[in-house]
Amino acid sequence: MTGAAAHPRLVPLGGMMNFRDLGGIPLQGGGQTARGRVFRADAPHRMTEGDLAAVEALTLACVIDLRGAEEAAEAPGPLRDALGAGWHNVPLLAALDPASWGGAASDDVLLSLYLHVLTDRQEALAEVLRLIAEAPPEGAVLFHCTAGKDRTGVVAALLLALAGAPEEEIVADYSATAPLIAPLVAEILDRIRARGRAPEAHAPLLESRPETMRRFLAALREEFGGAEAYLSSIGLTGAERAGLRARLVPSSS
Repeated sequence: MTGAAAHPRLVPLGGMMNFRDLGGIPLQGGGQTARGRVFRADAPHRMTEGDLAAVEALTLACVIDLRGAEEAAEAPGPLRDALGAGWHNVPLLAALDPASWGGAASDDVLLSLYLHVLTDRQEALAEVLRLIAEAPPEGAVLFHCTAGKDRTGVVAALLLALAGAPEEEIVADYSATAPLIAPLVAEILDRIRARGRAPEAHAPLLESRPETMRRFLAALREEFGGAEAYLSSIGLTGAERAGLRARLVPSSS
């Protein structure tokens, strides 16, 4: 199943599999996150001309590429040229090797990655969130990595938690990636297999299991005091946190 039928908040594009609106997610106490204000996505390097036109119609004011500089240079896509000064590259990871974030010895390598971002990549994470908070209010914001799953998933989870989305809604948003990027995962595993390596060793890195996000949110709550306290601890001011909420929460909510 593809397109909007696969996920109600999916923006159907020919060259991107996981471009989704963070709007329309239920909030605690009623209401939903605002539509058309914040988008999450995979890498844009396969975008077609039609895709670019569709994305430009979203009136993006800010695009944040969470990939490393080399990743972004190897697969740039058209958004950098289209956005100009509104395009930003903020690497959310210093390295992609699981050993660099302690994942090799973990029972959940992706959970280790997400917690590594919270504890060891605070400066980069704060920069990303400030860019979102300070983006021109008349335009939308897009943040993306390669698959739109891990680095993107951490940022999305923090935004939704701050906005007041119930935990299971955040989990559902995270785990929605799996069916959307299934063709990409199959392609990656085939390449690994063709190189004579065991795909099973790499498969956990390509998952988006609900339990991983549940454990991440539990750690955010129990170890950091929740999204509000965590963002304050990494230097976001009250005004910046209010700016993030204002982008996602309709004024009537």
